[in-house]
Amino acid sequence: MLADAVELVEYARDHGLWVELLGEDGSRADIDFLSRLARAGFDAGADRVCYCDTVGHATPERTVEVVSTLAECGPTSTHTHDDLGLGVTNALASVAAGADLVHATVNGVGERAGNVALEEVAIALAHGYGVETVDTTLLYDLARTVADATGIALAPNKAVVGENAFTHESGIHTDGTLKDEAMYEPYPPETVGRERRLALGKHAGRAGVEAALEEHDVDVTADELAAITDRVTDLGEDKRVTDADVLALAESVQGRERERRVELLDLTAASGSGTPTASVRLRINGDERTASGTGSGPVDAAVGAVREALGPGGDATLDSYHVDAITGGTDAVVTVEVEMSRDAQSVSVAASDADITRASVEAMVEALDRLHAA
Repeated sequence: MLADAVELVEYARDHGLWVELLGEDGSRADIDFLSRLARAGFDAGADRVCYCDTVGHATPERTVEVVSTLAECGPTSTHTHDDLGLGVTNALASVAAGADLVHATVNGVGERAGNVALEEVAIALAHGYGVETVDTTLLYDLARTVADATGIALAPNKAVVGENAFTHESGIHTDGTLKDEAMYEPYPPETVGRERRLALGKHAGRAGVEAALEEHDVDVTADELAAITDRVTDLGEDKRVTDADVLALAESVQGRERERRVELLDLTAASGSGTPTASVRLRINGDERTASGTGSGPVDAAVGAVREALGPGGDATLDSYHVDAITGGTDAVVTVEVEMSRDAQSVSVAASDADITRASVEAMVEALDRLHAA
């Protein structure tokens, strides 16, 4: 095996290639053999060697033992997997032991439990050790791009890029975060291209509800705030409370009638072997408008039709789109939650229906109506 490795390294170098010599499953190999392999590879012209924990088997102690041995031979990389949940730990242990390059994948995409996640290693090195490797402000956009391209959704509780990473719901946490942003966060969300989010649900407190209302320029008295908060916590027992929910509760408590600027009157969508199409009829500031659109699917076509009907008023950005089935079976009711922004305002809205296209359009129209009223 040593002779074969030397022959391959020499062949690659003779053809002008940069060479990294990897010993697959090296974390379970004899350490003396790995050392001989590394030295033979460097003698043959290899640029670096790599410690490979191919099946995510190693502990941090084993990683330090092997990597420190290889690093004595020359430049060393590390390649870790997350089968034991130790991908990041072993990557950091490798760096501490002398490795100067980490193999990683965006979002940890890879075999079985995945490779070590690039975004997690990057922020751990930057925040914990002051080692700058990448422009961390681009990490979230990169993660979203890869998630969209691969079809592998980001887990809500995933470190760095998960939806909940900078979301605060508990009344104590929300109140503390409003007073001191560092109280319940290891680093500012802007560090990785994120924004802080105060979520409302069954654990919401007055400070969080008041902050949500202030974002939409809604003034309330102390008694009104208490009443709205009670209703938010009750509503949060069964669902995630959106901005539209809070605003509707505030309107109810204050006895205000909301004048709708954008309202869905009719929706027709069709898809099949041809191009998906949709048409909508909206009431916009009292006037009815009809528009149609095409798209990659009926939802996309319907959204395009809504934007067409609104004209310049439909220039809001769809920041997130999430679907949950809340009942089972072929007649399942789905809830679509959207977050949209326009200028400096943003709003989240949820709508439920057995028809995912209608739920999507109703949520989007409600969001646009709220944004137009802002």
